[in-house]
Amino acid sequence: MPLIAGPFHIVVGLLAIAGVAKLARPAATADVARAAGIPASQAVVRIFALLEVGAAATALVFGGWQAALGIALLYGAFAVFVIMLSVRGIETAGCGCFGQETEEPPGRIHVGLDLVAAAIALLAVASPVPDLASVLAVQPLAGMPYIGFVLMGVWLSMVVLTEFPRLMRIASESAT
Repeated sequence: MPLIAGPFHIVVGLLAIAGVAKLARPAATADVARAAGIPASQAVVRIFALLEVGAAATALVFGGWQAALGIALLYGAFAVFVIMLSVRGIETAGCGCFGQETEEPPGRIHVGLDLVAAAIALLAVASPVPDLASVLAVQPLAGMPYIGFVLMGVWLSMVVLTEFPRLMRIASESAT
């Protein structure tokens, strides 16, 4: 099993959760897309969310370099989108990543996480990660510790995207 499997499954899990959230609540993501000049209805957001969920499911069920490439391309597209928002000076109410508005617009933290996730997926292209069942089969305790660490990594990634930007703003406001 490649060493990149754990980090790869974290970014895959994050993508899956974001896709499912956008399927359930597409309005905030559609608002961000429209603010960027992209004509996106809630139906279009749901189609893109299905792409995210499908890519994540493919990576988990089948594994392989092709699935990893799809994940890398999605995270790369997310980074380009957030950079475009910044370059154009477009202020949004939030990122819409998880189907809801957040207090902070997307910024450097989003770009950084997206680029790291894309890099992890590209490493999984170079050293393909097999399907999740095969990974769990070689783990101790039926893979439960592995699943626990992956879930913790997904949760921490969500906190970085949703809470860390707010904490950074509060810290900078209190320093002035």
